[in-house]
Amino acid sequence: MIRFIHDSWEGVMNMDKNPLRHIPDLQVRHLAIQLLAWMWCICFSLYFGSFVVFGFTAVAHIILIIAIVVTVAVFKNEEKRIFKLIFPASISSGLSQINVFIDMFFASSFQGAASGLAYGNFLIQAPLGILSNSLILPLLPKFSKLRSDKDYIGLQKKLISGIEYCFLTTIFLAAFFITFNNQIVQLVFQRGSFDYSAALKVKNILIAYAVGIPFYLYRDLLVRTYYSIEKTNFPFKSSFAGIILNIFFDWFLIGAPINNFGNLSPYNFGVVGIILSSVIVNFIVCVLLSFNLRNENIHLPNLDLLRKIILMSLAAFIDSTLCFTILKTTNNFNSNLGEFLLLIFGSLTFFVIYFFLTKCLKVNKFKVYKKKI
Repeated sequence: MIRFIHDSWEGVMNMDKNPLRHIPDLQVRHLAIQLLAWMWCICFSLYFGSFVVFGFTAVAHIILIIAIVVTVAVFKNEEKRIFKLIFPASISSGLSQINVFIDMFFASSFQGAASGLAYGNFLIQAPLGILSNSLILPLLPKFSKLRSDKDYIGLQKKLISGIEYCFLTTIFLAAFFITFNNQIVQLVFQRGSFDYSAALKVKNILIAYAVGIPFYLYRDLLVRTYYSIEKTNFPFKSSFAGIILNIFFDWFLIGAPINNFGNLSPYNFGVVGIILSSVIVNFIVCVLLSFNLRNENIHLPNLDLLRKIILMSLAAFIDSTLCFTILKTTNNFNSNLGEFLLLIFGSLTFFVIYFFLTKCLKVNKFKVYKKKI
């Protein structure tokens, strides 16, 4: 071993034995030796460093495996309960997509129905998503806590308060879309090949969708309430029942696109019938979900809640009538800028009137805070 080290040292440092001794230029020879020396320093550093890194990674993997084992052991008793909650909820979400497929199947009887439904749904889903996230999601942890504390009275009060906010905002939104459907569709879609006839179809679809906005959000609130109190079976059953009802009402209102069965329907409302079918189904499912909550000591609906919803609808009807009359008296604008300004000022007027009427009818819980100086 000592002999090997001595010969290696002599081979590098002794210029008479160095393999590079044939290079005539001394500076070039020294530069080559330095580059080789740096190269082998880096190689040995990486080689021995890899052992250190391997040691750290081995320890990290061992800790990770231990953490997984401990987590599985801790949650072993919760696995069955969580699976029972997740499975029906996941299936219920998938069943809603089946309704979309059913609607498209019946819509195939009408030219341009699928695109019209997509355009109308696009206008509705954006504000509905915002309302769902801002109104419903903050309530779910409170529902879970009240349910775990077995405070059913507090849970019922909190849920009714959420329902009031739900209908207060969705009734306003529904009336707004019905009143300003012409300006909205014209500004967003009507240009190029999207002519007046196409805009007229989307306007009718938008009005039909608007009628069902309160029931869409109310159903979402009830379903999430069931999930928060760990009762997921009934929403699953109601979703399955909704599919059967949707098939029936789709056929009843427009007829099936099949020669042997399509003519048996007594009515034909066209594409609007598909949306009305969804509205009716959502209303029925909301009723079922509401009454079934009585099994959880939550009594819905009650007379006071129904009275407030009727008063909110009355305020929206008066507001919509006033604003629609104003729109009729104004001249039709041929430019998008004019329609845009009309929509902006009309929206502000619509909101102020609705806010004032609901305050006067004492069904508006939103407060206007004044900053104290």
